[in-house]
Amino acid sequence: MNPPGRETDSSVKTSDLVAEFGASAFDSAIQRPINGLTQLTGRLIGHELPQLQLVDVQKGGSHSEVFARQAGAAVGMLVPFLGTRALVRGGLGSRLGTGYGGVAAEGGLTGLAMGTVFTPVENGQPFWQTRIANGLTDAGTFSVLNVFGKGIGSAKAFSMTAETPLISRMTKGALAGSISALPAGFAHAELNSLTHGRGPASAAEIAGDMTGFALFGGLFGGAGGARFRSRFISGNELPAVVKPGMALEKTPVKLSETPARVSDTNVVNLPKDGPKTKAPVLSEGTRVYTTEEMLRVVEAREAAARGVVDKHAESILRTRKEGYIDAGDEGKVFSNFDGTVTKVYHDKGRSMEDVRAMYQQLEAIGVRTPQILEIGKTPEGQPAMRMEQIGDGDSLRFQLMMREIQGDALKELGRQYWGFADMIKKAGIRIDWNLKNMRFEDGKLYILDPSFLKKEPLTDGLVELFGKGIPKP
Repeated sequence: MNPPGRETDSSVKTSDLVAEFGASAFDSAIQRPINGLTQLTGRLIGHELPQLQLVDVQKGGSHSEVFARQAGAAVGMLVPFLGTRALVRGGLGSRLGTGYGGVAAEGGLTGLAMGTVFTPVENGQPFWQTRIANGLTDAGTFSVLNVFGKGIGSAKAFSMTAETPLISRMTKGALAGSISALPAGFAHAELNSLTHGRGPASAAEIAGDMTGFALFGGLFGGAGGARFRSRFISGNELPAVVKPGMALEKTPVKLSETPARVSDTNVVNLPKDGPKTKAPVLSEGTRVYTTEEMLRVVEAREAAARGVVDKHAESILRTRKEGYIDAGDEGKVFSNFDGTVTKVYHDKGRSMEDVRAMYQQLEAIGVRTPQILEIGKTPEGQPAMRMEQIGDGDSLRFQLMMREIQGDALKELGRQYWGFADMIKKAGIRIDWNLKNMRFEDGKLYILDPSFLKKEPLTDGLVELFGKGIPKP
């Protein structure tokens, strides 16, 4: 027997479920964010503003109806989430970075804005107390979502390339999104209950929030997987072929802003005997290249692909704001989204030849460093170099703090850490020995940024100071 007033799942019409889905999606995407904003504005100006009442989302009902409303809310929540996240990235994106701390901060700020600004207070609830509780709940929720999303998305099982089929990309993205959203749903249930003074969440509240966020994460991840190829191509690839004479066409050819790995199938064939003045141009992002300049860029990329860098080449190395990873005393590091990073130095007088020689000297004594692919300057004239990207932006210090390295991997780290120190001491040189300049990746320790190299011995005290917790072989 079914409870009074409730229909069996089989008696619910498809049209009713579609209506429930649509109403919930509209409420989550449009009605609630607008009402939350107008409600807050009215409180600040001391005048109550009218609220939208276009749809009425019911509660309770059959399992099918509840699920339809959850799915609708998950779809609708993408709108305020993406909009708020875009505002956060626009204002602070270049300072947040792409490490775990950066993505947690981005999620926290996004959730804080959604909860305090775009979530309305129900009738009878204390206004400011409820707004703050909503903000704290959403801040914690989306921080957890971003951190787990980064960790799970970086797993090899969910890796994608530009050649991965669309269905596979969407499936991997949806699965990774759903898995990473489960702990976010649990966090939301507990935080929502605790911040509103109700104590620990009930099992039903936890199950409901985890289901809703799993749907949200799946939709968000699936959409991200679908967009992966277009993002990859727009950010990382040259056109497959640029035919001879293309540079003479009146319409500029758009190329990506980010240097790509050049293979035999994407070598650009341009005439070298073009006119010296008012030359035809190719457009690369917002930078316009003459034929001669474009030839130098292509030649530099071909040389980098062969592992050869022309000492006399003055490459133009561009960066993208959204690729920002970290900043230090010397400069800033940006990901190029193609397995390489570009470091831009603050000091305009810094010699890139000296920097490259420093890396080469470390490699010569057996110390592992990232491979330098290009040296040059940014369009603004800042010295810069492009090298292979090792890891995701988090340093060895963060890896050890988060206990990412355990067991045999920790022993191997110890062997290489103390071994590198011995090599440097025997060579009679000193670098900026600091865990923030190192990374342990795929069983290998890298000195990401030696910063300087001086003809004086590396002290045992410095190595011991940073080696606490790293086992000696």
